[in-house]
Amino acid sequence: MFCKQFLALFLWCHCYQIILNPLMQLLVFGLSNISGFANSDSIHHLGHYVSGSPITAAANKVTLTPGQEIALRCNIEEHPEASFTWYKRKVYPFAERKSDENREELTQKDQRYSISKNVMIIKSSTLDDVGDYFCRVEGQFDDVAEVEKMISVRLKPMIQEFDLKSSTYKSAIVEEGQPLKISCNVVDEYFPPESLNITWHMSKYDENDMNDILPGEEDFELVKNGATGLDLKIGKVTKDHRRLYKCQASNGVTENSKSILIRVKNKYTVIWPAVGIVIELVILIGVIIVVENRRVEPDKGAYDRKAIHQM
Repeated sequence: MFCKQFLALFLWCHCYQIILNPLMQLLVFGLSNISGFANSDSIHHLGHYVSGSPITAAANKVTLTPGQEIALRCNIEEHPEASFTWYKRKVYPFAERKSDENREELTQKDQRYSISKNVMIIKSSTLDDVGDYFCRVEGQFDDVAEVEKMISVRLKPMIQEFDLKSSTYKSAIVEEGQPLKISCNVVDEYFPPESLNITWHMSKYDENDMNDILPGEEDFELVKNGATGLDLKIGKVTKDHRRLYKCQASNGVTENSKSILIRVKNKYTVIWPAVGIVIELVILIGVIIVVENRRVEPDKGAYDRKAIHQM
């Protein structure tokens, strides 16, 4: 009796695994399609499958140049007619150690802004316009995967002028065999120093074809100079070091760079003009001596005879 019950239980479990379980999965899948749980237009967003298309921004990171116009643009591909509400969250200089999570809604009442359905223009930007901007669409569409998109607006990191002798800020002359140090010091008021990334690059001919400078390569040395500086050092300059050097600084949102052409002067350049002058003097003195030696003494007898004849 016990064996029959055990055999029946075994056969029931085996039939469920082979026949009933796949049928149940097929039934659940069909119901989900009917109820719209599995939409073919779904996308993966923040770890969840959300129906619809996301908000796209023309640029998530924008550089602010004081006095120039800034245009921020958002779009929803499936809904080009969408209108956005714009907000700003002010970002303060890092030294103030101040943060503000409050958002200010931007409207046409402020004459500094020009707002259309999906574009917001800052007519003449100032330092006060540094911040995070949000284009928000809410309640208009049920198939939009996102409610808002953030656009960061920041200043470029400022790179101080290179302090080199015989420098015109675009180029500098260095004597062959001498050491060289180019200091790249960066000032960025809106980011902590640890967020700055400073790198050095070089090129023999073209600024658009730069190579990274690695420590130890061709006698190059990169030395940290404080929290926001990086020095490029060369132990002894050679003719091969005549190149265009570029310091590049990035804060994660914007970047800036400054370049300088290093010209290498032969260490004997100053001596050659003096050597030339000495040679010229020697030649001149030699010519004078030769001319003096070849000069013929005048005939005194001829002068006496001429004087007697005139008498």
